[in-house]
Amino acid sequence: MDMINNLLYADSVKDFVSKMESIGEYNGIPLNLLIASRDGDIGYMLLSPHPIRKGNIPHKGSMVQDGTTTEFDWTGRYVEVKDLPKVINPKKGFLVTANNR
Repeated sequence: MDMINNLLYADSVKDFVSKMESIGEYNGIPLNLLIASRDGDIGYMLLSPHPIRKGNIPHKGSMVQDGTTTEFDWTGRYVEVKDLPKVINPKKGFLVTANNR
């Protein structure tokens, strides 16, 4: 519900991103959010529950880790929204996102 209210009541793209960052951890379905305002601002924000793992993971999730030990188990926490990828008004002047198919 916070996400819907933030989208509906944001005064600008920057305000929306700021409000979304304030919700802390996001545990919903993964979303690629593309946002545009009447003033011509555009923004992209990834909302996805990325689990935080124990230990020093050398490949940061890009490769399969050894599952025979507890060294890389999940901590039960997720990366906070403020630390997920986002961009507002990119220099290129446009945003592109797509699914894998």
